[in-house]
Amino acid sequence: MGDVELEAVAVLVNGVVTNTLAGITVTNTQLGLLYTNQIPNPLSSMQPFATSGSYSTNYNAAINICAQCHNDRGALPTDTSFPPHNSSQYNMLLGVVGVLPSGEPTNQPATHAFLEKQCVTCHMQTSSYVSPAQPANSGHTFQVDSYAACATCHGSAADAQNLVAFLAFDINNQIQTVNAALNEWATTKAPPALKTKYGTRAWEYSNPGSLSPGGPGPTAAEQSSNAVPANIMQARFNLYLVVNDGSLGVHNPLYCLDLLEYADELVEAELSQ
Repeated sequence: MGDVELEAVAVLVNGVVTNTLAGITVTNTQLGLLYTNQIPNPLSSMQPFATSGSYSTNYNAAINICAQCHNDRGALPTDTSFPPHNSSQYNMLLGVVGVLPSGEPTNQPATHAFLEKQCVTCHMQTSSYVSPAQPANSGHTFQVDSYAACATCHGSAADAQNLVAFLAFDINNQIQTVNAALNEWATTKAPPALKTKYGTRAWEYSNPGSLSPGGPGPTAAEQSSNAVPANIMQARFNLYLVVNDGSLGVHNPLYCLDLLEYADELVEAELSQ
């Protein structure tokens, strides 16, 4: 660990650990810096959470440990510079970050949000040593390489794995549908100046996401004055929330499908004008 990283650790924690049973307080030091290896955060929470600064200034002891970083960071449909960050998993799990039709609930948590340990349940599965070919798994890779934890609700690990594959196929198709519709808007309905300058990137953020490689998108000024309509902004927001969540719907299946379906409706409304 470098000096910069050590300094960051010193900022993030105060190094003070109190044993409440013994009433003893110990201050830990290492290389002249305070540190602690304690993780006081809960493994599960249902309160929406978004960071706007550094971890040390946004720490909330009531929030799932993973969510301290893996939240939407205050992303809004009106943002013009960048798509939603690839860290929105917690608020996607709770179903509190996308745009849905008026009248629909703004809080649509997935069944997975009610798991006792939420993220840890799937991302830190452990297994005992069986043989050299099946070594013990500590769960600290955070990769979902087993579906054993899913069997309780989904019948078997194989059933769960098949369901994930089916969902990924459906979500990928929906992503392609919305992306194609946005490209069509960009090349047929966008203002002439944007069509000429940006082509299929006319619907994008100034710094396009992974769906539009090859160059920049319209500047904030070029997107203003309804040059990029609110419907298009909301559609691209929903689209990138699902894409950048990275689970292809697993974190919140029905919510992801709803976000993509509404995104398609928003673009179709612009194409029909």
